[in-house]
Amino acid sequence: FTLPPLHEGTEVFLVLEQTMWTTAVWINGAPAGESDDCYLPQRFRLTPHLRAGHNEIVVRIGGFDTLPPDHIGGALPGRASAEQHDAAGPDGARGS
Repeated sequence: FTLPPLHEGTEVFLVLEQTMWTTAVWINGAPAGESDDCYLPQRFRLTPHLRAGHNEIVVRIGGFDTLPPDHIGGALPGRASAEQHDAAGPDGARGS
């Protein structure tokens, strides 16, 4: 989507109503947040990541394990591939 320059002090939020799943939002490749509030509105502040001109938003609704196999592999910004995810130990540390 394309935006004109924002006026100073303008705040922009994305609000999702009752997604019934965990939700993650990225704006221009930067994480804007995650929420587990399945039955409540989920509010994400987009302002720090917006720019005048072209912007891209990615919304993932559902857990990482609910993605189709062809989307697992780092297709989502800021997410490890399935192999990287499986290789991490329970504390997130990797073996040598």
